Amino acid sequence: MNLQSQQYQHLLALKQAGHAYDVHGVLGTQPGELAVLCPTCPQPGRNLLPDWDSAPPHQRWLFALFVGINANFQMCCHNNSSEDADPSLSKEWAHFMEESGFKRLLAEHAGQTQEKSSCASHNTVNLVNSKNVHGLAATGIGAVVCVRHNFKQPFAIGDLQKGEKCVNMDYLFFSTLTHSNDLAVFNISYDIACQWSKHHWTHMSHYPLKLHFSPGGKTITFLMPKFHSPAHIPACQTTFSFNLIKGMARMDGEALERGWSNINPVATSTHQMGSGLRWDTLDDYFSNWNWCKVCNFGPFLLQKLKEAIPQQDHHVLDLANFKQAISTESLESWCQMVEEWQSNQSNPNPFESTAIPVTQASVHLELSQAEADQLKCGLDVSLHAEVSLSVLIAAGMDLEAQQCHLATDKAVIGMHSTDIQLSALQQQMNALRCRLEHWAKIQTLYMLYVVRLHETDNSGPKSEEEAVHNIKLWLPSAVLKLPMPCDINLTQIEWKLCVAQAHKALHELRQHALLEVEWIKQFPKLEKEDICSMMEEQATSESQTEGQRLVAISWIWKQHHGIGEEELSDGDKFGPFSVKDSLAMHIEWCKAHTQANWWSEEVELLQEEMRQVSAFLEWQME
Repeated sequence: MNLQSQQYQHLLALKQAGHAYDVHGVLGTQPGELAVLCPTCPQPGRNLLPDWDSAPPHQRWLFALFVGINANFQMCCHNNSSEDADPSLSKEWAHFMEESGFKRLLAEHAGQTQEKSSCASHNTVNLVNSKNVHGLAATGIGAVVCVRHNFKQPFAIGDLQKGEKCVNMDYLFFSTLTHSNDLAVFNISYDIACQWSKHHWTHMSHYPLKLHFSPGGKTITFLMPKFHSPAHIPACQTTFSFNLIKGMARMDGEALERGWSNINPVATSTHQMGSGLRWDTLDDYFSNWNWCKVCNFGPFLLQKLKEAIPQQDHHVLDLANFKQAISTESLESWCQMVEEWQSNQSNPNPFESTAIPVTQASVHLELSQAEADQLKCGLDVSLHAEVSLSVLIAAGMDLEAQQCHLATDKAVIGMHSTDIQLSALQQQMNALRCRLEHWAKIQTLYMLYVVRLHETDNSGPKSEEEAVHNIKLWLPSAVLKLPMPCDINLTQIEWKLCVAQAHKALHELRQHALLEVEWIKQFPKLEKEDICSMMEEQATSESQTEGQRLVAISWIWKQHHGIGEEELSDGDKFGPFSVKDSLAMHIEWCKAHTQANWWSEEVELLQEEMRQVSAFLEWQME
């Protein structure tokens, strides 16, 4: 039954592609000719204007090829048969590539080691050799698609023998590009683009000549899908961002993931098939996927255009309102920086914050280095072999935080709590009491006067009646409120740690807009209306999160990481900023400027795609 189905699918694909009446016969079919093509992908002689290659530089992006690269490990295949026993009928005529040349190249590069990730610790890169291949003919499939409209590209899908190796993905990528060598602009989306793009041209030189692609005179931009971007370090998030690079319109780069969600249920049927039947079956599914999208292109593009035009007007107005709050000099400088970076990313990145935040870790490091310098000079002020001044205060602040957490946990314990819950809470209280007693003993070495304070208010760690979360620690800031002397070194250490602690809270507030904090001196009093994003609303859907109408900026977005007027400038890189035109405002304006350009580009690109679809269908009809 499977053989009859395979033959029917194959004959139907030949008829639909018009090869039943080809003068060269069925055997004259060329690689990829049975695939259903994307009408909007630029194809010279089919859907591009006659003079497209002479378009001015600012319009070349309209004729760019958007492709995405990814792997799917749901589409694995058990080693139940062989290619000789179960051959493919379509060979390389649709979406799957010809296997013999592919496997020959893989065998030649079998010993190639995969470079470890220099970005975040990506499992795609670092664990490529740890995939379980026992009993599998393929651990999954790799694919290159039109990432603009999610069309599977012809001759651009292949099996993965062991993980998402560079050589597999390189072969797929260069096989696709060699069929588009006439184009001038390429936008490549890959979730590990920051790693993969570093050496891919070097890798190409080691592959057969048929895979060679000349990048000379072409604009090739590597990007990362928006959903995958937060998993990378900040530098990669800006350098490879769909949001920030010119000419990307309203792309998110996640088309491949949406396509996988459609094909994944088929894996339950194909994972036990032989290789040939599996390839032909998946070719049929991918062609049907493409054909359904072609049939719906008219309503789809029209709906997209109806959404894009109001959004374009809305964001342009938002940007105009934002400009009114910024000086003309700053606007001109920022606009120039954005244009320079978009034309050449070796220039300073205006979307990236260069201010160094004050963190608790950085303060700990600073204090430790200061103590190390004192020890080198023969000055040892420590009264304990393992606990220095900074370690004592840092530990005390950590204990205070643990007391707060314990108080919260105790408050939520209800009348009908289980024995397990009560036991866990009691264990926390006992452990914290032991830590407090141990810390208090060391505290008396540096702050002898706190012994009298503990005795006076009867709140020392040895007081069994006192709730452990209410025990006063008498840190230097608490001692200063009393008419008692305190070591200036201790107060300075606590102040630095408190400042770092406040910056951490402010950072979390900016990220989540949920916390309520007060800091009288360095930080203005936080009112309820201050807790908001720079946008007017914090929306949840993708269409809303791309930018809302801008309103008066809360002080939390104007606050800087450092302290003092010297912190309000970013050196020679970006020039001076006033309190009003802060670095945070600078970055947010650049993003708002880019968001307005998104929608303008989207409208222009949709209109060009409508023309390309009509031209392609007319060419196909002829």
